[in-house]
Amino acid sequence: MSHLKATPLPIAFLLTSFAFLACNGGGGEGDATPVETPAPTPTSAQAATVTPTVVLLDDYLVVTLRFEAALARISADFGEALPESEEDVVQTKQAVAELESALSPLVEEAVETLAEVAPPPEAEAYHGALVNAFGDLESFAGDVAAALEPGTVIVLSPVVSDFTDLTIELGEVALEGQLLVTSALGAAGDDLVSTYLLAATERRVEMSRTLAEPSEELDRLLGSGDTSGALAVLEQLIASLEDLGDRWQQLSPPPEARDLHQRQGELIDEAVAVERLIHTAVRDQDQSVLAEAAEKSKETSILRDRLEADWNELLIEVLSR
Repeated sequence: MSHLKATPLPIAFLLTSFAFLACNGGGGEGDATPVETPAPTPTSAQAATVTPTVVLLDDYLVVTLRFEAALARISADFGEALPESEEDVVQTKQAVAELESALSPLVEEAVETLAEVAPPPEAEAYHGALVNAFGDLESFAGDVAAALEPGTVIVLSPVVSDFTDLTIELGEVALEGQLLVTSALGAAGDDLVSTYLLAATERRVEMSRTLAEPSEELDRLLGSGDTSGALAVLEQLIASLEDLGDRWQQLSPPPEARDLHQRQGELIDEAVAVERLIHTAVRDQDQSVLAEAAEKSKETSILRDRLEADWNELLIEVLSR
């Protein structure tokens, strides 16, 4: 069963796609090369002509978190709408059509709104990356809309994988936004909700980084056939997640965050379960276990997207006070 060594990418993909806070809708199973997107610049006429308005960090984050929450919900809906088999062309096309219908107005509004605000100095790098990411999504949505026109032929597999790539890109940017959230919460005072959200956001960022960091190293180890090295990295990753889970349970959430707190704890447990399956697949060189890990990762990604949207809604409520 040494064929696993020749195909390390699925494992790296599982780690990468699960790593970021608001990224992937659970697709990305096609082998087609993703279509290159145009240079990431604002594409609407309004975005090109408005004069940005300077806003404070709290007010700025309320704007960006709203768009990130909406995209996370769209990503989760898309993941749920995709059929189990990519051979189901009819259902896949329907899912893609629903994705475009929800995505196009959101990214158009996001691009225009982001052009209307000037971020505070500490958020300038995040803002630039966010504008680029939503610009890429706007171009993607336009291409999908054109491909769905009557009389055209759409190749579905690249659409699914391209959307996964773009949401991973935005997930990386959103992680920087969460770091800004910790700064805003740290300056918000010592009330119970802000204090809890500061600690919770720091641990959620830690979870994302913990999952993301070993992906390149695993890719290298598996690509070179170093199974023992890969297993050691996975074992350290599992131990780190279990430690994070223990520390998560030590937090005391206020009433308005109890449901989110419980769901986040369950998400950490699910992440551990995914990594254990990957560890088993690598150790036993078992493609069937790898497929099980991929399916569980997809399900967990959907849960994570909905949870991240709900976290952002609570953060918006607190930062708006």
